[in-house]
Amino acid sequence: MPSSAATAPPAFSPAAPAPAAPAKPRESYDDVYGITCQVCQARLHVRPPQVGTTIQCPDCYSPVVVSPPPKRKTPTQLTKAAPSAESPVGGPTAMQTAAQKMLDKARAELEKEEADERERSPDRFIEGYFDFLADPRAIVRMVILAVWFALAMLLLHAVLEMQISEDAPAILSEAASLMIALLAGLLLLTFSIAAAAFAWALVKDTSEGLRRIEHWPGVNFLAWDRDLRFIISAGLVAALPGVLVGIVLGLIGLTGTVVYTAAFTFGVLFPPVLLSMHVTRSALAPFSDDGWSCIAQHPEPWKLTYLMTSVMIIVALFGFVTSLLHGFPLGSAGAALVIVCMTLYFRTLGRLFCHIAQV
Repeated sequence: MPSSAATAPPAFSPAAPAPAAPAKPRESYDDVYGITCQVCQARLHVRPPQVGTTIQCPDCYSPVVVSPPPKRKTPTQLTKAAPSAESPVGGPTAMQTAAQKMLDKARAELEKEEADERERSPDRFIEGYFDFLADPRAIVRMVILAVWFALAMLLLHAVLEMQISEDAPAILSEAASLMIALLAGLLLLTFSIAAAAFAWALVKDTSEGLRRIEHWPGVNFLAWDRDLRFIISAGLVAALPGVLVGIVLGLIGLTGTVVYTAAFTFGVLFPPVLLSMHVTRSALAPFSDDGWSCIAQHPEPWKLTYLMTSVMIIVALFGFVTSLLHGFPLGSAGAALVIVCMTLYFRTLGRLFCHIAQV
């Protein structure tokens, strides 16, 4: 007969506790969701354990059956459902993108219209055009150049007076006139180099958008910008055809036209020739396509430039003839007029080059 010890249940042991019942998950505020009363459309907040039960609406007191909570989307589903900035879907982001594109297009059209208007407007030459004259260094250099040129013209005037004089012996008169002519030629040569350095400072700084010139040539001519060779080379290339035409006209009986024909070809050819040399960085490239093609690309500023410079060249010719044919003080006034016109001429070329670089 089996013993009772064999059939008795095992004694409870503290070392082996009975398995506990699984803990019921705690509810949080995230479990609360909303349902709508079908009578008064009030919004009611319920929890998942209330699903299937009937609650009373606090507003209209009608019974409301608690429906199951809506299924929540995973982060991956949310990412896929989010509208893209480039998506054609008519969501807020797509509308903002389309509006931004329309604004960018309108802004681009407005900027183009403003650029075209600025290109045709003469205000770009007038605004700040004379600001550089407020610099005492500019006035001092203009006075020096005027005196320099006036002395050369007075010497040439003296040579002309001595050639037509019959009071002195012929040999003495010819020797004296030759010495004065050589001295006048030396003054004109050194004046041309100094004027080229002065002109290049005007063109370079003005083309960079400066209203006041910062790089005037100093006393040490060895420190002058070597790019002034562009001014000298462009001047020779532009004036040479006019000189040749004047010589030919002199051979057929029309004397005294060299100055005028040289001034004409200088005024026409000098701006594009100088621009070609400046663009190519070579004094041996006066007719590059890069320099001359911009005339057809930007006709309005070139027309305005030629209109302004033609007036300056005519006034400068008047001053040159006055300084050559008259002595002091009228000749000095003519020389000063030449320097003023020369300064404004190269200031205008600098404004032209600045405008071409910006448009």
